[in-house]
This record gives sequence, structure tokens and C-alpha cells, in this order.
Amino acid sequence: YENTDIINAVDFWLFTNIAQLFDSAIDNSLMFHNIFYTRKKYKDGYKFMFTPWDLECSWGCFIFCRANSPKGNLVMLTSPVYSLLSKEDDNIINIINDRYNYLRKHYWNEEFINPILDEYENEVFNSGAYIREQKRWPEGTYIKDPEAKLTDFRKYVKERLEGMDLFMVEFN
Repeated sequence: YENTDIINAVDFWLFTNIAQLFDSAIDNSLMFHNIFYTRKKYKDGYKFMFTPWDLECSWGCFIFCRANSPKGNLVMLTSPVYSLLSKEDDNIINIINDRYNYLRKHYWNEEFINPILDEYENEVFNSGAYIREQKRWPEGTYIKDPEAKLTDFRKYVKERLEGMDLFMVEFN
């Protein structure tokens, strides 16, 4: 608690779970790389924050990563959150639950996420950018039917949110 921005650590812990950041997990060990720490000055001194980086294999994008279902979850063993959980710190459990409930109510819900996906779908698919990319770099990995746009991804996100809800119920 002294050296870490604990809300940031909880946010990062939740974020790695909901977005399934397998790109940052080494094999099956769940020891993470591609994570940077930022030192931030507070009134009472410096604290460290987690800084996400290199997120291309997330939210079900397993082109080069190990496959998993939208119901899968990670446990970030190198996190201060995990350390506190392993010590059965009740305070961290309360912080996690409060933070998750807040995020799920305000940001991690379909009503908030779908307009963002609509905008992305419009910019990438309806603009022709996806087809141009596919023609320019044909060796890339693309969805089978570009006309489907984000249909499968939207389904994945919905299932991922439900999977995270189940994880949080089991977590408690």
C-alpha cells in the first residue's frame, strides 16, 4: 500500500482479466512481461503505477497467442494485488469488489461499449480501411467475412463481460 497506487494496481489487475492480455503472459506461467511501471509523485511521496503496453493480443485476438474462451481469466502473479490476496487481505478484496462494481455499472457494460464499437466499425469497415489493409498486406490475418464487420467481436465482448461477472462471483 505504501509504494503502490493501489487503485491503479486494482484497475490493472481487473483490466488484464477482462481484456485477457495473453500477449503479456509468458506461456502458462502467468508471469507477465510488456508491463511498465511509472513512478508518480503524490503528496506523501512517490508511488508506482502499472502502465499497460503492447495490447495487440487482447480481447480475444489470439492470432499469435494461445487460444482461450471468453470465459477464461488470468491471475497476475507479479501484482501487488495478488500478493495482498495471497495474504488474505480483506481490504484488497473490498477494493476489488467496489472497483469492479463501479466499472461494470459505468463503463464495462454493453450500453457504454457498443457505441464505441459502432464508431470503430464505422471508421475501420464502413470507410473501406479494412479492405485496403487486406489488399495492401495480404499475408496478414483477417476475419473470414469482412461484411460481418464486428459481429463476432461484439458477441465475444458480451460473453467476456458475462465471463468476468462469473469470475467475480467465484472470486468472492
